[in-house]
Amino acid sequence: MASTPPGFRLAFDVTNLDATCAFYRSLAGFETRSVTRQGEIFETRELTSPSYPGVQLFARLAFGKRAAGTSPGTITSIGLPVADLPATIRRLTGQVRWVGPNPESSPDDARDSVSLLDPDAYQIQLYRA
Repeated sequence: MASTPPGFRLAFDVTNLDATCAFYRSLAGFETRSVTRQGEIFETRELTSPSYPGVQLFARLAFGKRAAGTSPGTITSIGLPVADLPATIRRLTGQVRWVGPNPESSPDDARDSVSLLDPDAYQIQLYRA
């Protein structure tokens, strides 16, 4: 397996690894590259995407607490550049929970970014590259 170049690494707790992996796969092509502690507490999946070669996401199964993007001490937003924001909005229509004005009714508006929530309410900002 090819190694991932050094870059941005983000680790975060989630309540459902399968749902989180499916979300990030649909969002930006992230696939599970490795699994540590499989079947044990704090199982962690490393996610990488060919669209973001310098980004590694580490989704860790929360243990004994609810993981949520709105909890104090958690990450508040992840930003990802996209080459074609209107096409990305159209592709995600009906699949995500938007934060702020819903861009689905007019995806071709000249906006610079949109925000949405992942399954654990971590906010993702997609912005024009």
